[in-house]
Amino acid sequence: MKTQLSKDPAALRRAAEARLKVKPATPPPYTEADMRRLLRELEVRQIELEIQNKELHAAQAQIEAGRKRAEAALRESEERHRSILQTAMDGFWLVDSQGRLLEVNETYCGMSGYGAQELLSMRISDLEYCETAADIASHIQKIMAQGQDRFESRHRRKDGGIFDVEISVHYRSTDSGRIVVFLRDITERKQSEQNLRQSEKQMRALAARLQSIREEERTQIAREIHDVLAQELTLLKFDIVWSSRRLAQAVDETTRAALAGKLHGISSRTNSVISTVQKIATDLRPVVLDSLGLFAAVEWQAEDFVKRTGIACRALVPAAEPLVGHDQATAVFRILQESLTNVIRHAQATEADVELAVKDGQLTLTVCDNGCGITPEKLSDMHSIGLAGMRERALVFGGRVEITGAPGAGTTVMVRMPLIRAAEVSRP
Repeated sequence: MKTQLSKDPAALRRAAEARLKVKPATPPPYTEADMRRLLRELEVRQIELEIQNKELHAAQAQIEAGRKRAEAALRESEERHRSILQTAMDGFWLVDSQGRLLEVNETYCGMSGYGAQELLSMRISDLEYCETAADIASHIQKIMAQGQDRFESRHRRKDGGIFDVEISVHYRSTDSGRIVVFLRDITERKQSEQNLRQSEKQMRALAARLQSIREEERTQIAREIHDVLAQELTLLKFDIVWSSRRLAQAVDETTRAALAGKLHGISSRTNSVISTVQKIATDLRPVVLDSLGLFAAVEWQAEDFVKRTGIACRALVPAAEPLVGHDQATAVFRILQESLTNVIRHAQATEADVELAVKDGQLTLTVCDNGCGITPEKLSDMHSIGLAGMRERALVFGGRVEITGAPGAGTTVMVRMPLIRAAEVSRP
């Protein structure tokens, strides 16, 4: 509790001066009793002065102690504030109205690659990638007029790299022209947003491509049905009608020979129709995939690839096949087909190797060729629908597709995904 003075010193002074003015010039003779009273008065006054002096010293001590506590509290607050800023996840600047950096924290040092002392000798324009010095000066004046702002920008690292930042700026007119700036590194977020936008574009393009492929397949099937099946069946009908008319007549040796030739033609056309139907069915979905499983389908696809293209293709599969889930087997087989289609279209290869393996619960498909090799530009091309489709098929089953290659060194497609087993039922 603060000590209260027992009497105002100025009032005591005025009272003493007033008393001196009314004091007679020539003091009357004092008696012994008067002298004792005067001595008593002086002693009391001395005691009063001593008490007041002690009170003044106590008050002064309290003031000094309070000042020291306030200074200590201020230092503690500043140190706590500085500690928070130094350990904050966001970068921190304190800048003046000229754009000079007055204070920075370790987080921004880590973002930019500069040391604190380096940054304190720099201006905002030394770090900004997007804005010129004139733009920054105009922006600072706007911030000082508005009091705050929030925006995104790009900054230069010491090593020459660029990183994206989200900036929050605060200013008060009582801050002597100093502006508080918080900076958050959003490079990963911006990259994720860009990847998401690219993925969305790829998915739209993939959906459009799948629709186009579906229509192409329908057109191809319709053409084969019309151009092959319909014609062959029409010819079969003519042959059957011709044979029926001949059988309605007397059958001599000449007619018998003609009928035999016609029946041979009917048999050949029937085989052609059967082959066409099988081809259409195989193109839609290989029967071997459902009847014999993924491993056998991979071997069949390699053999069919050789027959259709003349490109040597070796398939290596394990002897024992686990019961791979139906949907996963289909996805792996379609990825194999797309990979071999790319070998035909782009690789200019003379050889290809296919390997299917199962190890430690992982299913791995590898397709290698000795062709011209895929370029980095092709790998990152968002319009490469075939590659996007392969990645999406693998992603559905928690897998990934890795494609590597170099000019003149061929291309390797490797698919890895967790093995999803089919229900443990006996095959027919």
